[in-house]
Amino acid sequence: MRASLVPLSAAEEIALRQIGLGSNGVAPDLVSRLQKLALIERAGRQWRLTALGKRRYSELPDAPLRARSSSVIDDILNRYIPMAQASGIVKPESAREDGAALPRILVVEDCYLEADALSSLLNESGYEVVGPAGRLSEAMTLASAQPLDGALLDIDLGGERSFDVAAALRRRSVPVAFISGYDRSIVPDSRDLQAIPFVAKPFESDALVAMVKAFAL
Repeated sequence: MRASLVPLSAAEEIALRQIGLGSNGVAPDLVSRLQKLALIERAGRQWRLTALGKRRYSELPDAPLRARSSSVIDDILNRYIPMAQASGIVKPESAREDGAALPRILVVEDCYLEADALSSLLNESGYEVVGPAGRLSEAMTLASAQPLDGALLDIDLGGERSFDVAAALRRRSVPVAFISGYDRSIVPDSRDLQAIPFVAKPFESDALVAMVKAFAL
């Protein structure tokens, strides 16, 4: 009789896939969870799949995020964007002036490879990237002083949280979204912060671009 396996959340599935592909950028709480489930183990300075982890990895659905990407977009457009517009976090469409320069999007991400990939995606989609900033102090400076049309914030910056950056952008009425490998529950229970759109890593490029277009009009 086959043993019953503990179901994995969407975030845990993504983390297992990341580790299976050799990524080290998995959130610590997800690493701890997968370790407790005996799905991963230490291999020097990295994590690798255990025999059970390889089995669970092989059972993951193909391209799990692609099947979910439309629901991610729908969730952002139908829930978070109206909430953010109502609280002033997101600019309404009428706020955009014709003939303006390329929209300037602040990128806050402490992983160089992810920051570079995100910057390239935004550039190719018709946006000017400000940053990217990998440290909280640098992000706060850019968020407070630069002219911005929107911002994408990784939540964990070398152990520091970017919530103060989000608050600074909020005070300037700059549209903002969180991008994180953590579960959304990491966001404090604040009306302003909870209204900010949240995209889980690894994200679908199409979903992210659609979200930026929605909140940075």
